[in-house]
Amino acid sequence: MVEFVEETRDDVTILRVVGSVQAADNEKFAREIQGLLEDGKIRLVIDATNLDYLNSRAMGELVAYYQRARATNGNLALVNLKPMVAKILRAIGLSTLIGCYRTIDEALRSIQQKD
Repeated sequence: MVEFVEETRDDVTILRVVGSVQAADNEKFAREIQGLLEDGKIRLVIDATNLDYLNSRAMGELVAYYQRARATNGNLALVNLKPMVAKILRAIGLSTLIGCYRTIDEALRSIQQKD
């Protein structure tokens, strides 16, 4: 089961993802990510401190968000990835596309500099 907590700092949305994104959570995760874009939230930091697992479909949603956000001068960053999630992102090359940071402040600075 996955839950979301959203906050905004300046023009950046911080989305705390809590739990695991398993097959049963795919639609909920997709609606959350797509809803951010529909609401014009094109600068996103995903705080993964409490994210235990992210399946391949969820990773695909992140790539789709990244591509759409970049097309409108937005960006996406990931923060506080657990070792297993970080390992998967590195293995598929996603960590070279999407910035991965240790702190929210680092991610915020990176996103705001890429205008």
